[in-house]
This record gives sequence, C-alpha cells and structure tokens, in this order.
Amino acid sequence: MTSVSEKPGFYRISVLGGKRVLDGKNKHYPYFPHGSIPAKLALQGRRMSISVNLVSDTGNVYNSVQNGCVM
Repeated sequence: MTSVSEKPGFYRISVLGGKRVLDGKNKHYPYFPHGSIPAKLALQGRRMSISVNLVSDTGNVYNSVQNGCVM
C-alpha cells in the first residue's frame, strides 16, 4: 500500500496561524510538498494548523482532518 504522502497529484495546502493563512501550496507535486514558516510567525500561544486537500493523478480525493497545536 502506498502512503498518501507519496501520491502525485494536485495539492491545495493552507498553513494557518489562528484564522490567518500564513503559507500555502496550490499546484501539482509528484509527492507531498514540504515547507516551513519563519519563527516570527509562530507566535507563542497562537494555534497553528494545516489543512490539506489532494486530488491524486488517479482521481482519488483526500482531505485532511484539520488539527492544531498551540505554540
């Protein structure tokens, strides 16, 4: 079984700090893209979360369950 993170397809990713989008990806990748945000955006006490939607090259749709952690 192939991990979803190894599937090629169109990724729509939002990195949120509170309700504000701090970074994102919105294009085709051969596998799950990696990224980072500057430390100055990861403020103490701010809730950080990542939302991911993938439409794989085979037509399957995957959605993340939005989760978060407090910095």
